[in-house]
Order: sequence, then structure tokens, then C-alpha cells
Amino acid sequence: MTETQLKLIEAAEVEFAERGFDGSSVRAITGRAKANIAAINYHFGSKEALFLEMVRHRISPVNELRLDLLKNEQAKLGSRPVPVERIIDILIRPLIVGFGTGEYGSAHFVRAMARGLAEHQHFMVEMQREVLAELFRSFKHALSSCFPEQPQDFAECAFHFLSCSLSGLMMQTHHAPSSSDQVSRQSLELYADNFIAYVTGGLCNLARVYQPAPLA
Repeated sequence: MTETQLKLIEAAEVEFAERGFDGSSVRAITGRAKANIAAINYHFGSKEALFLEMVRHRISPVNELRLDLLKNEQAKLGSRPVPVERIIDILIRPLIVGFGTGEYGSAHFVRAMARGLAEHQHFMVEMQREVLAELFRSFKHALSSCFPEQPQDFAECAFHFLSCSLSGLMMQTHHAPSSSDQVSRQSLELYADNFIAYVTGGLCNLARVYQPAPLA
């Protein structure tokens, strides 16, 4: 990736986070990046393509980490399922700590992606199919293994509620502690601990009372 492309992505993250996809203009993004107004079309082809490349650039390394961690846990446990809390930890902690500390990018990206999902942009279907499909498939299967007594649609429902919780968290990144110093990292880890406990408790309680119902 060229320096100009990276500057455009970083500028787009801020614009999309603050104004959403529809509210962001090519002129505003290129102005923030100090680039020619034609730079987005030249380097990416369109504003939609810029958004997709932003997601690929930021989330692909995080997804690789999540999938590797899950596979390592499964390899250690053999035929036993990975505990629910550990599955949720692997899925959530990289978002909170990795982006909160700037290890994988700024918190602007997390909010930009959440707003893109909330706005139901047509190209987000392509993004989910290309960037998130393997992650969703692997983690839904892991959740199913934790609750073998549940019907097949339980994991689908559980992951739907989990995705809603994650989207809400991503929209509220400005309320979470974020910095790169050690004290703030400890705060981020504690924030992650609390959110993971909240989600895990909810999913386990859902398994206790679950009744199949079609999703709207």
C-alpha cells in the first residue's frame, strides 16, 4: 500500500466515524488527507471501494489473529469444546484492546465500520461475505459445540445477539478508555474483562431459556 493510499484510508476512517458513509464526501476525505480530489477514484475507484479497502486493511490482521487463537484452543482441547467465555474473549478482546491501544489502527475505524453496518449500505453485504464469512462460520460452529443439546438454530440466534452487542460496543468506542500507555492498557483489559463477562452471561442464560423463533 502506498503512502497516499494509507493517508486516504486514515482520513476516511475519521470522516466515516464522524459522519457515516452517506454523510462523508470525497472532497472532505481528500481534503483531510491533503490529497488531490481525484485521488480516491485513482487509487480505489470509488468511495465504496475505499470503504471496503479500509475494512480489509484494518480487520483482516485481527481476524487472522482471532482464527489462529481459536484453532490453537481447539487443538489443545481435542474433542472437548472451547469454553464459551474463551470463545467470546477471542472474538472481543482484540477489538477493545487492539484498537484501543492503536495496535491495529485507531478507534475511529471501529466506529466507522459500526456506522457502515448500521446504515445497511448495499456494498456491506459484499464486505461481510468477503471479510467476515470465515470468522462468522468458525465462531458459530465453536458456539454450537458448547451447547450440543440446543437445536441447530441456537448458534445462529446467539451469534446474532452477539453481533448486535459488538455493533453497539463499536458505536460507543468514544466512551471506552483508549491510549497507548501501560495504565490505559490495563484499563482496556479490565473493560474487555467486564464486557466479555456480560456477553458470556447473556449467552449462557439464553441457552437456559431458549425457544426457537424466526428472526425478523
